Amino acid sequence: MIPEEERVFTISNNGFVKTQQLAEYRSQRRGGFGKTASALREEDFIKQVLVLNTHVQVLCFTTKGKFIG
Repeated sequence: MIPEEERVFTISNNGFVKTQQLAEYRSQRRGGFGKTASALREEDFIKQVLVLNTHVQVLCFTTKGKFIG
């Protein structure tokens, strides 16, 4: 059985998907410079970031008819 937990789903413009535990992210106060969430190719960029529970079903469709699910 899949343990129930909050996860961060990152989707890039080129269609790459990465998932990480929400606990891996730490909060920052004023003046924070951030942290690289994922290594991307030079021409790619983060298109969508979602925080979801592992017991939620996610279906993603591209404009070209590709399916990720």
